[in-house]
Amino acid sequence: MSRAKEMGRVATLLAAALLSLAPVATAATPPSQFDDFQSGLKLAVQAQKAFDQGAYDRAEALDEQALPLFERALGPEDLRIVGPLASLADVYRTRGKLDRAELLYRRLAFLMEKAFGPSDIRVSDALASAADAVVGQGHPGQAKELYARALAIRQAALGPDSPKVVPGLLTLADVDAAIGQFEEAASLYRRAREISEKAFGAEDLAVAGPLDGEAAVETARGRLELAEVLYRRELAIIEQAFGPSNVHAAYVLDLLVDLYIKAGKYGEAESLYRRSLAILEARFGANHARVTAFREKYAALLLKVGPEPTARREAPRSSTAGRPAEDRGSVVR
Repeated sequence: MSRAKEMGRVATLLAAALLSLAPVATAATPPSQFDDFQSGLKLAVQAQKAFDQGAYDRAEALDEQALPLFERALGPEDLRIVGPLASLADVYRTRGKLDRAELLYRRLAFLMEKAFGPSDIRVSDALASAADAVVGQGHPGQAKELYARALAIRQAALGPDSPKVVPGLLTLADVDAAIGQFEEAASLYRRAREISEKAFGAEDLAVAGPLDGEAAVETARGRLELAEVLYRRELAIIEQAFGPSNVHAAYVLDLLVDLYIKAGKYGEAESLYRRSLAILEARFGANHARVTAFREKYAALLLKVGPEPTARREAPRSSTAGRPAEDRGSVVR
């Protein structure tokens, strides 16, 4: 489940708990206020059901009707509207309307800060969700401040060495890497790795993600020997967790192939390429599009540097885009 969906569901539960404080029909309560609240609640329930069923367009329409009703009934800065706000933000994010989602997540952060203080961990969650929306719009540099503030709150609340701050460290490191701030990114990945090693052990799967990120930025910095050491450690962890013939191991082998080609170590690259290819063929079949793409990618890499690769002679006639993103995400995050 994404952070946005988690944020929405947590906020909805919080709102539900607080709805016991909602206005009731008394002589002092304007009938229109009570009617707005009741109508908004019905729409919110229908919207949640539509969202759970994947009917996101209907969920959006219902949530957009519900929110102004809650605002009229409770006030635009009442904490009890966090549920409707988060639900609509989730729908906007799911439907790719990230600019709208960002505004609502920022508003959630404001309400949480007003209610619980600027150091509350719920403020961190809302800020991180807003930052995710900013990144999704293609502006990682603009998201950095939000991620940094979210991380600082979590570190203050949970302690700087808590494993629960590792996702925030990795996210901020990813942003630094995306905007070319490799030294800062390497430091954050290293810190995440050290925390994970201390908490779970040096060979635990939780260490693989920080190792992967750290190796990638060290490669970008031209520190290929260090990157090789880091990738080799990641590979050992993956093989221990999933076995040497798992597709996750093939992913790391592929990264090492790229590294060796950059370093001019074509023999090592060829050996690992064949090992990775064997894993992919066993998993997907020799003629699968993913295997085809892998063969042609390797051939194209070597074409840039000159040697005649065996892979070029074996490359199938068709190709698709490179490795799907889930291969990386399922291993390193």
